Amino acid sequence: ETKEKTMEHDKYITAGIQNEIPLPLIHIMWSMIEAIPPEIERDYLQVFEITGEVDTSTGKVVKQAIRHFQEVPPYESHATCQSVGIRHRKVYVIDDGPYSVMCFPEER
Repeated sequence: ETKEKTMEHDKYITAGIQNEIPLPLIHIMWSMIEAIPPEIERDYLQVFEITGEVDTSTGKVVKQAIRHFQEVPPYESHATCQSVGIRHRKVYVIDDGPYSVMCFPEER
C-alpha cells in the first residue's frame, strides 16, 4: 500500500516570503499544489517560477506568470495573475512530513 502524499497539514512561510510575496500570490501557489491531480504523486519539493510581463513603453510589470512544477514524477502547471511587481523570482515549497514550508532557494 502506498501512502498518498498531500500537503493537507500545517503550512509555513519564511520571513523572506512574508516580506516579498503578497498574500494573494501565496494563496495561489498553495492552491496550485492542492490542484495536482490525485493520480500524480506529489514530490517533496514543489518549485514555482514567478515572472513578470513587462510593458516596454513604461518598463513596469503588468502581469505575473506563475510556472509550477515538480521533477519526480514530472508535473507542470501555469497560472497568471495581476501584477505584484515581481520581475523574476523562484520559490520552493518543501514538504517536511508534518508541515510544509514556502521559502526562497537561498533560505533553505
